[in-house]
Amino acid sequence: MLTRQRIISIIVAVVIMAVQIGILILVSTTWLNFTALQTTLFTASMFIVVNAITFFLQWTRKKKQQKIEPQRDDV
Repeated sequence: MLTRQRIISIIVAVVIMAVQIGILILVSTTWLNFTALQTTLFTASMFIVVNAITFFLQWTRKKKQQKIEPQRDDV
């Protein structure tokens, strides 16, 4: 079952993705004067790069947090 916090985080993620795509399309069509195909490829590639960087930063932060607070086995 989806909790309220999970639903809110999904909505925020979708809004952030939409803003990313909008900014990339705006930049590629106005300043770079790309055609439609170039705009699509540029937007997709930059979207993948930005999300890969975001994933990497979240992963490293989680790793650091695990080192600070190690998991205990209460057996």
